[in-house]
Amino acid sequence: MLLFTVVMSLPGIGLGVIQRIEQRSSFEATRLQPLHLAGKLSSTDAIVGIRGDSYDLFKPEFRHLINLDNLEIGDYYGNLSASVNCYDSYSGEAGVLRPLPEKLDPLEFRLIEPAPQHSWITMFGKRVMRTQWGYGCDLYLHTMI
Repeated sequence: MLLFTVVMSLPGIGLGVIQRIEQRSSFEATRLQPLHLAGKLSSTDAIVGIRGDSYDLFKPEFRHLINLDNLEIGDYYGNLSASVNCYDSYSGEAGVLRPLPEKLDPLEFRLIEPAPQHSWITMFGKRVMRTQWGYGCDLYLHTMI
C-alpha cells in the first residue's frame, strides 16, 4: 500500500518541483514591481487596488492596499491612485492583457508597466492547465496623478 501511494504521488511531486524552478525568474522580476509602483505615486497614503493572488507581495510597500477580488462595495473604486492586475491565478488567454475590473474605467488608468513574461503550463505545445505558473502584474496609474 505504501509503494502504491508513493508511485501515485510521484507525478504531482515532479510537477511541483518543475513549477518551482520555472517560477523563480518570474517571481524575481515581479518582486521589483511594488517598488517601481511606489516610486510613481506622489503620496505614501495613496490607495492601491490589486487584483490577483499577489496581495502579500505588494502589502509591505502600501499602507492602503485593497484586494479588488474581495471588494463588494464600490466605495474605494473612485479613490484609487493605482491599480495592479496580477496573473498568478489568471486563466485567460496567453499574450492578452488582463482587463481591469469592470468597476474601473479603462480611460482613467494608463499602463505604466506590463507584467514580466509569464509561462503557461503546457505539454507538447498545448496548454494543459487553466492557470499559469509565472507571476507578474500589470501596473496602472490613475490618469489624474
